[in-house]
Amino acid sequence: MGAVLRRTSVFDLRARYKIKKQVAEKFDVKLRHGALYSLLKSLEEKGFITSQEQKQKGRTRKTYTITQKGKEYIDAYASILKEQIRRRDIAQTDEG
Repeated sequence: MGAVLRRTSVFDLRARYKIKKQVAEKFDVKLRHGALYSLLKSLEEKGFITSQEQKQKGRTRKTYTITQKGKEYIDAYASILKEQIRRRDIAQTDEG
């Protein structure tokens, strides 16, 4: 799911509820708040995203931004997936 999030810019300064809503709309995946919070905390601990607290309409909200390390990881992951798909397609062509 990380590659999909990177490609759709879900993490470009988004609050948790916006991330949850966008993932549900784009991918028909219902994330529980607890699962999302755990995922965001883990991604931040690994240096893939950063968080900032911002005041909006008198409330403090935490927003998230993908880091360069996060972008590089997702790009590498996407390359691996593309190569696996390419190899599978070649193998299927050879069988046919």
